[in-house]
This record gives sequence, structure tokens and C-alpha cells, in this order.
Amino acid sequence: SINKRPSNELPLCNVIQTKIPSPINYREERFFSSRRAKPGTKRAATSKILSNENLISFLMKRENASARDIQVRLVVSNVADDGSSKNESKLVNLLEAVEQSTALDVDLVGVNLKDDIPTIRAENVEKLLYQNEKKAESKAQKQKTKTMKEFKFKAGIADHDFGRKESDLINYLKKGHGCRVTITAKGRFLRTDPRGVETVIKRLENSEVGEIATVAKSSVNVGKTHASISLQPRPK
Repeated sequence: SINKRPSNELPLCNVIQTKIPSPINYREERFFSSRRAKPGTKRAATSKILSNENLISFLMKRENASARDIQVRLVVSNVADDGSSKNESKLVNLLEAVEQSTALDVDLVGVNLKDDIPTIRAENVEKLLYQNEKKAESKAQKQKTKTMKEFKFKAGIADHDFGRKESDLINYLKKGHGCRVTITAKGRFLRTDPRGVETVIKRLENSEVGEIATVAKSSVNVGKTHASISLQPRPK
């Protein structure tokens, strides 16, 4: 004959086999498995958070003990009347931690499992995964390499053309982009002004460009007909 599970037995998909009397009426739909990301989803594939049945099974196998005999530090966030939240930490056994998370209708999440007394947290694991994804996206966005914009100047460039290109160069640098500046001079121009390329370089150095950018790399060819300068925005 098949023994029916008593209504007061903890429904953890047979992870915890201990039957205990409890005042909590566990709801059938409140299985921890219903809180986990579905297999194949992005969160299920990328998440390294140990939670719910996986967390409980891990601790029981590692300690080689029942949930009742494993001591954990449970962190619960309590919301005050003014809307502020305060974390409360207390020592309980794993079975009590399951009971309290069930009563709060949240999950159990591993925080620091390397300590002698592992720390776990009662919170919504989907919310935690979402917050972690946003943090990762924000970090990746900040570390994303900015596109390199190239600007070309000619020796003997007219003042209004120089001013326009200089303004565009400054705007890109202020946005955090690296810029490559190339300066060229034709041979016939160098016969009248052999320092034509150097003149343009000095004009840039003495402008706002020299104040907001640093030279990452520069080169001038032997004939001084071509120069290349890589600029990076100064750290703010």
C-alpha cells in the first residue's frame, strides 16, 4: 500500500525526509522547485547562485547530516514602517530556516557557504538574479571599449577648418572616446614651411585638446610629411 504524505510534512520534493509536527500549513504550490528558473532559460544557464533544493541537498551531503542537525546563519530582511529595511541574522537549524522562508513566501539562497556555520538568506531568488544581471550589464557597459574616431588635418589648414575639426575632436574626447589624429603635408607645402606638421601638432597641444586628453602613441615619419597621434581622454 502507498503511504500518503501527512499534510504537515515539509514539501521539498523529497529532499528532506524528516516528518515534523508544525503549525505552518504548507501549500502544495509552494514547492521550492516552482521558484527556480526553468531549465534552458538564460537565468538558469548563467546563474551560479545555489538556492532552495540545490542548496539544501548540497549542505546535507557536505555535512552528511539531516536538516535538523545542520546549523546555519539565516539572514532575513525586515521592512520597517518607514519603508527602510534592516537585516536580521540568527542561528537556526536548516529545517527551521526552511520553515521561516516558507512562512515568508521567499526562497533560501546561499550567501557564504565556506564558513563553519554557512550563511544563507531568505529572499526572492528571481529578484536577486534580476539584480545581478543588471549589475553585470552595467559593469560590462562601463568596461566596453569606446570606438576610436579618426580626425585628419592638413598642414596649413585654414583657421575656420581647424576650429571646426578641433571642436568635433573635443566633443568626442569628452564623451570618453579615444581619437586618432593624422596630420599630412604635401611636398610643395613643406618647401615653403618645413615645420608644417609640427605647427599643427603644437596648435592642438596648446588648445583645449591638450587639457582634456593624453597622448597614448605618436609617430612622425622621416620626411615629416605625415604624423599620427593617438589620444585618450584624461581620467575624471
